[in-house]
Amino acid sequence: MPTLKLMNPLIEYLNRQAADQVCWDQSLRGFGVKATPAGRNVFILMSRTIGGQRLRK
Repeated sequence: MPTLKLMNPLIEYLNRQAADQVCWDQSLRGFGVKATPAGRNVFILMSRTIGGQRLRK
């Protein structure tokens, strides 16, 4: 999973790929986008609970 600067041209490029692509933002840790070939974009935010033990999507 690459870490790149998420911008509109990059997301449009990811939509043209043959399979689902997940790309993480380089400046905002834990933030990413999942792009599907059908043109749907799902934005992802990963965080930890207060104790820091459990990772949440």
